Amino acid sequence: MPNWLSLPPEIRNIILNQLSHLDNTGVYASVSKEWRQLLEKKNFSHLKLHPDCLDFLDQLSEEATAQIDHIWLNIELTTYTCRACRKWESPTQSYANDRLIVGAVSRLYSILARWNQGQRHLTLELNTYSPSDSEHWFKDCYFGAPTEDKFAVVAKPRDFHDPHHGWFHGRIVEQPPNKALGRPFVPPESLHFKRGRELPLVAAVTKFVLRRQCRRQLKPSALLQLWSKLPRLNEIQYESWQLSEGISQNRWDSFHEEMIRKLPRSVKKVTIFEDFNENYLDLFQLGRGPDIQFNPDRVRLPSFGVGAALARRSRELEHLSVAFPVDARDFFNACELRWRWDKLKSLTLTSRAMCKDKPVETKVLLTTAARVALRMPSLETMILWNGSRGEACSFTYCRRRQDRYASIVW
Repeated sequence: MPNWLSLPPEIRNIILNQLSHLDNTGVYASVSKEWRQLLEKKNFSHLKLHPDCLDFLDQLSEEATAQIDHIWLNIELTTYTCRACRKWESPTQSYANDRLIVGAVSRLYSILARWNQGQRHLTLELNTYSPSDSEHWFKDCYFGAPTEDKFAVVAKPRDFHDPHHGWFHGRIVEQPPNKALGRPFVPPESLHFKRGRELPLVAAVTKFVLRRQCRRQLKPSALLQLWSKLPRLNEIQYESWQLSEGISQNRWDSFHEEMIRKLPRSVKKVTIFEDFNENYLDLFQLGRGPDIQFNPDRVRLPSFGVGAALARRSRELEHLSVAFPVDARDFFNACELRWRWDKLKSLTLTSRAMCKDKPVETKVLLTTAARVALRMPSLETMILWNGSRGEACSFTYCRRRQDRYASIVW
C-alpha cells in the first residue's frame, strides 16, 4: 500500500488543497510535518478571539504565532433585560462595559508586546457586542456575536416573531423607541486606556481595523491612545456611525479633527467610512417625545474642519478613502496652492454635489479636483462618488503606470 511520501508531488498538492477547504482540520495536523505546516497556517492565519481565549494566545509557541496574520478580538459586553431595552444604557452598565473593553485590550497588548517583530504584518481588529441587542429590537442587524451568521441575519427576517419587540412573523409592526435606537450608536464618554498603567508598545501590528458592526463607538481620543502604541502601524480602517444625537455631532467632529491631526506618522493608508441607516434617521426625525432637539440631521452635514485636517494630512499618505463625514468640496477647497502630494497614489471621497440635480456644482467640483490632481504626480486613482436611497453616482479617474493614457469612467 503506497504511503504519503510515495505519492507524486502533484497528487499530494491536490490532496492538501482539498484538505485546506475543510472545517475542523486540526485533527489531521499529526499526520506529517507537511500536513501540520499547511494546517497550522490555515488555522492560525485568522484568529477570532474572545477575552477568555487570551490565555491560550499567550501560551502559543513562537512557531505558531509566526503563522498569525489577523487577530479579531471580539469583546462581549454586559447583557440587559426587557426592563431596560427601551432605555438608554445606564451609567453603571456603561462603566462595566468600559472596564471589559479596557481590560481585554490591555491584556492583548501585553501579550503582543512580547512577540517577535521580524518582517511580519499583523492586522489587529477590535469588535464589541452585546448578546441582548439581537435578542430585543435589533434582530435583523449583524453585530459579530459568535452565534450570528452575517448573511443569515439579513436573509431571514421572515423567521423573526417577537411582538413585544415589534416583530410579527417577519414583519416590523412597531418601531424601536428612540432610546432603544440610541443604544448601539451612542459613544461612551468615559472610555480611557490610560487608567492604572500605560499600554505597552506593540511592534508586530501594522494594520488596525474597527468595523461599523462594532456595538460600541470608541472615542477618537481612545483610538489615538491605541494607535500611539503601534510604532509600525501602516494602515487604519475606521468605520463609524452617524451619531443618533445631533446635538453631539459637532463636538464629535472636533474629536475626529484632532484625531486626524495626531495620526501616527508611520501611517500611509487611511480608510474612513461613516455609515447611516436612513430608516433609523426617519424614525428620529419623527420627534417622538420631548427629545426632538437631540435628533440627528436627516442629511449629514459634513465637517469642514475634518475635511481640512484630512487634506493637510493626505500629503504624507499613499492611500486615502473617506466616505460621508467630509465633503470632497471641503477637502479640495482647504488645499493650499503651495501643497504637493508626492506620495499619494489613490484618493476616494464623497460629495453631495455628485448628483443629477446639481450639474453646476458637479462641474465646479470636478474642475477643482482636476486642478489639485495636477500636484499629485504619483496619483493612479481618484474616485468621487455619492450614494443615498434611490440614487448613486461615481466619477473614476485611473492611470496605471504601464498605460500611455488615463481613463475616466462616469
